[in-house]
Amino acid sequence: MARVIMTSDEFVRRLEVLASRPSYYSNKYPYNVCYIHSDGRISADCWNLIKCILNGYDVNSTKVGYYQHDLSNTGDADGKTLVGMCSDVSTDFSRLKNGEPRFLYLKGTKVDHAGAFIGERNIGGKIYNVIEVTSSWERKILYSYVDSEGWRRHYKGAAKNGRWTKHGKMTAWLDYSGTPEVAPVQPAEKNLDAVAMDVYKGKYGNEPERSKKLKAEGYTTDEIKQIQDKVNALVNGKPTQSYQTYTVKPGDTLWGIAVKFLGDGQRYPEIRELNGIGKNNVIRSGQVLKIPPK
Repeated sequence: MARVIMTSDEFVRRLEVLASRPSYYSNKYPYNVCYIHSDGRISADCWNLIKCILNGYDVNSTKVGYYQHDLSNTGDADGKTLVGMCSDVSTDFSRLKNGEPRFLYLKGTKVDHAGAFIGERNIGGKIYNVIEVTSSWERKILYSYVDSEGWRRHYKGAAKNGRWTKHGKMTAWLDYSGTPEVAPVQPAEKNLDAVAMDVYKGKYGNEPERSKKLKAEGYTTDEIKQIQDKVNALVNGKPTQSYQTYTVKPGDTLWGIAVKFLGDGQRYPEIRELNGIGKNNVIRSGQVLKIPPK
């Protein structure tokens, strides 16, 4: 058993200090180092960022963060080895608790990955609960999100980007004795009403591309059906909704009306569906049409 060098709260604090500084991803494994460059930027890869902290690296230092081997036993371990050194290892991500930091491991098809669950943070109106350094997204030390099913997201509610494989408590290195008893992390919220409105406005196009886009963003078949039901309700005017109206003039087409009122001719199916017009798109002069919100 390695020497305990800090509390779990101190581990998170040190990670957040580094996440607040200019940084970039750089694959240094297995050289056991986290660089502090002359311009103040930090460079590290996923294993080494966490190992530097576990080995007691002083985040206030301006020197290269070589590991202090007398303080830990991480050595040249990769993520698979590190998670194997953790306790209470689990594949059940509904067990994650705010206030109980854990090591996260992702078994990739080409490259494995690691991160640290730190508990939920509201930053700029978005919810995060992980710190990692990654070549994804902004290629730096950053906050991200893991939901109760293990899906890796840029922030709570964002599209999926891989799935964490397992997690464990870092009791080989951290003192968890002060960890509070708190509720498990809840699943990422999905605002189906907001998505239905986006579908209604044409932002996802028509079928079958629409369902493909929704599935790519992590929505299940059942959720897509719920979204479609909500769209149908919008089309049928069941919700309270104020529409402007337009009286068709000679020479008008649904495409032209969509361009005039919605700013996009490709949104003409919304007008057609809202008014029960057949797929032949035939409209007549003097016909009063409901126009959906822009």
